[in-house]
Amino acid sequence: MRIEQLLHFLDVAETLSITRSASNLYITPQGLSQSIVNLEREYGLTLFDRTKTGLALNSKGQAFLELARELYQQYTEFEQRVAALTAHPEAEGESFYLYLPPLLSQAAVLQPLVERLGEAFPSCDFRIREVDLDGALSLFARADRETNSLALTTMPDFTRDEVTRPPGSEVRTIITLPIVARMRKDAPLAGRKMLKRKELAEQPLVCFNEPVVESVLYELVKDYGEPNLVLKGTGQVLGLHKDAVAVGVDILGGDEDIVSVPIMDTVMIGLDLLYASDAPTLVTQIADEIYSFIKSYYKQ
Repeated sequence: MRIEQLLHFLDVAETLSITRSASNLYITPQGLSQSIVNLEREYGLTLFDRTKTGLALNSKGQAFLELARELYQQYTEFEQRVAALTAHPEAEGESFYLYLPPLLSQAAVLQPLVERLGEAFPSCDFRIREVDLDGALSLFARADRETNSLALTTMPDFTRDEVTRPPGSEVRTIITLPIVARMRKDAPLAGRKMLKRKELAEQPLVCFNEPVVESVLYELVKDYGEPNLVLKGTGQVLGLHKDAVAVGVDILGGDEDIVSVPIMDTVMIGLDLLYASDAPTLVTQIADEIYSFIKSYYKQ
């Protein structure tokens, strides 16, 4: 269970409404519903009774809620203690918090991007954190967020109009990339020029362990039933299953053993910058540098 899922469950347990909680958390109802379903699948529990009038916590859900509250309290204390440990009043330079989505943390562009930022802003002490889309939206909705901060987020096209942008924030799309099927060179479909969604649904599938990519996978095969998910993890797990197909974008760097095949009527995923509208000049300067660097790197 991720911290974001814990927060999702706690909010839904309070409101007993996916719609209201999605608004509270600045995520889509679809994404929140999938997060709760994934949580239930992970632990093999049904936490809510779903009726025509809405949601209701069942007995197992009530017991889970007590444990979740205890865990959240421990997490809050942990965050406070870590914040105390990472406070460096004697350090030179200005702290800057850069939040990255899990998918980008595996991308080949990350290391040269960080090096470029270090060269362009030598007085900044960059602190990089990994956070998914829901976490980034929630973070920038908080009044106590770090002033010197921005997030890079990944957002699929089918949820872009549904996502509620945090008040007082700016979203700037850098690039938009198609979702493709990735597989080993010796996989049965490796020689295909194009895959249909139905064909994709019939394959053993690998999913990168990140909520946005998982939602994309379900979107691609939703008309053909549940996906045959055989592996879930980082970009390296594809090599563990000869015949499996992964969905993703070609940003993970070169791998001679992996090929990409386009998907007909595919989903597009955008890489966006997210920062406060009233952010200091330093934030907008770093945002401009990231925008230019990634645009140049992927030649779009």
